[in-house]
Amino acid sequence: MLRNIIRIVSFSAVLLALGCGGPQEYVVTGTERAAGADGTVIVEEIEGNRMVSVTLEHLPPPDRISQGATVYIVWIKPQGAAPTMAGRLEFDGDDRTGRMRATTPHQEFQVIVTAEVDATVASPSEIIVVRQDVTPAD
Repeated sequence: MLRNIIRIVSFSAVLLALGCGGPQEYVVTGTERAAGADGTVIVEEIEGNRMVSVTLEHLPPPDRISQGATVYIVWIKPQGAAPTMAGRLEFDGDDRTGRMRATTPHQEFQVIVTAEVDATVASPSEIIVVRQDVTPAD
């Protein structure tokens, strides 16, 4: 009887461990500026930081979103703080896809993708194509 209880408790602990700590996946859709865009934002904890992977599909070229735009930029915006540039979304015009990976020390933040005139901008434009809130896993 005691062995069965130990097995059940051990098995439950394994199931609980498997359910926690894995990557968080958010399904995203484009804003009205890129209504057909969709994709995922995957957040994984690595050594106290968060690895953020953004993958988008059905993304129009930046200049079709906003006149003069040439790139998509990914921003990390922690709660109560200004956004910081995570990097340039690698856009494939033939496939209409974009990919980017970055790290952040923040647990709760927004991922924002904007169309920009160039990759050296200091702050995000108002041309937001994707926005996703990220919250700590339970």
